[in-house]
Amino acid sequence: MKILDQYKLLNRGQVSLLRPVQKIGILALALLAAFAGWFFIDSLMASPESVATVDLRANEDKSMPGQNAIELSFWLAIWGGNLLSFRTMEIFFRQGFGRFVRDFPLLPQAVFLNRFRHSLMEGAIFAFITSAFFVPLFAENPIVAIAAIVTIITSSLVAVPLSAAAFLYVGTVMSGETNLVAGPMFQQ
Repeated sequence: MKILDQYKLLNRGQVSLLRPVQKIGILALALLAAFAGWFFIDSLMASPESVATVDLRANEDKSMPGQNAIELSFWLAIWGGNLLSFRTMEIFFRQGFGRFVRDFPLLPQAVFLNRFRHSLMEGAIFAFITSAFFVPLFAENPIVAIAAIVTIITSSLVAVPLSAAAFLYVGTVMSGETNLVAGPMFQQ
């Protein structure tokens, strides 16, 4: 069997990882996040008080409307990256799935692709829901909205591959194996 055939076998022939009910739930959460962003649009677009002085004209060049939104997107991206890194470790190494598929004649690469796809899906869902919070900023300042959304999406979708690669590397170094897929999950 080829890797892609085994990968399809692991996913029971499904193309989508999400059921229709889950898709509706994700969309509802994104709409709720967009409504919350609309509710907080004034405080997100306000000039930060940390650079405000009695003479506001002296600091006009230092203050930027929307700086609060950029800072919030940065902190959400950092938090999301940490959360997704932990979830990637759980998906790859903590689930009992490895012991179950170990007895089947599956290539380790197919199992890795399956797990990696699940991790990327979680990252995409987090990015979609979190970036929906910043969509209402397009009405006030599209540049700030784009910067905030790109920060969230980049962090979410970069955290998964980087953490997966780091966990696999650390696992191979600690086990003394030279084969990249040598962890107990991938042993046949």
